[in-house]
Parts: sequence; structure tokens; C-alpha cells
Amino acid sequence: MLYGSDALAGVINVITRKRADFSGARGGRWLAVLHGASADESLAGRLQVEGNINQLGSSAGSAASVFNSLEGGGDVGEQRPPPNDELDGDLKLNYRLAGEGS
Repeated sequence: MLYGSDALAGVINVITRKRADFSGARGGRWLAVLHGASADESLAGRLQVEGNINQLGSSAGSAASVFNSLEGGGDVGEQRPPPNDELDGDLKLNYRLAGEGS
């Protein structure tokens, strides 16, 4: 009922991250993630920074992934992936309208 009659098969509600810590006039933090796999010698990573200046919060990040061929077992041999290496970026700004308890 909330999403209407066209949502018979279901709805995916995506809620993106936002800056939640406005405890100081200025604040921030970094995040770095690196992931690798030996089966296809893939490598994926993400760098993210988030912070605030007074009531203006921000979150920005960049991610990259590189994939190689996968060696299948038995008579399968080398499985070449489609060209799906990727480089992504994102930026989100949010503004806190009122202080805590308001």
C-alpha cells in the first residue's frame, strides 16, 4: 500500500549513507578498503572521506576494480571475463537543519 499497486513484485528501498556525527564544529574520518581474490587475480578498493563544517556534512569516495581471467577446473580452461574493469566516484552533501532535541 505504501508504494502503490505497481509494486506487486516488491520494492527495494535504497538509503545512502549520510554524515550523522555533527558533535563538533569540524570533524571527519577516512575509510580505506582493499579486496583481492586469487581465483581470478582480481583487485578492488575504495577510498572514502566524510566530514562536516558546522551543519554542512559531506561524504565523498572513489572505488576501482580490476578483473582478470579465471582458470576453470578440469577441461574448462581459461574463462575470459567481459571488459568490466571499473572506476566509480560519488559525492553526497547533507545539511543539518536543527540541533539535537529540536
